[in-house]
Amino acid sequence: MLKIEGNHLSVAGIKFKLPQSFYIDIEGMEGVHPDGLRLISPEQDCRIGFMTTEVEFDTPVESLMDIFTDDVLGTSATGDMFNPNATGYIWIEEPQMSEINGLKCAYVKYHTKYNYYYEVHFERVENFDRQLEFLIEIPKKSLVDLETVLSRQNVKDFCDSFELA
Repeated sequence: MLKIEGNHLSVAGIKFKLPQSFYIDIEGMEGVHPDGLRLISPEQDCRIGFMTTEVEFDTPVESLMDIFTDDVLGTSATGDMFNPNATGYIWIEEPQMSEINGLKCAYVKYHTKYNYYYEVHFERVENFDRQLEFLIEIPKKSLVDLETVLSRQNVKDFCDSFELA
């Protein structure tokens, strides 16, 4: 459950600010995780989704790697996640550990035939049984790339706002 605290949302022991001028996507709720929320940029060229999930893995990197299992991917026979001819998910940057305001997390940048993605999974906060994840999705037809969206001030402020609740 999301909790509003001042100008922050709080969930699973982590609080964060909503990105300035984004809209809550109340029309396109299909495909939104039941424990999540999706936002749309004012330019309507990207979406940010966040959700909580049960902790199934020891590290956030393992959690991210689960996305890229063979039964989900259309990668080449070699399993090369950087292969531009793959039909499934293709890494721009492989999953790696990071930290935001002292919170351990892992992130990955990848794309498919139709979209670019930046996904972050946070380490579970002590005394909570769920972990927070967020995903920035940019349709390739929007003619804006992932780095352009990540460099927008409202998106940078959002990504930098995560901290212990």
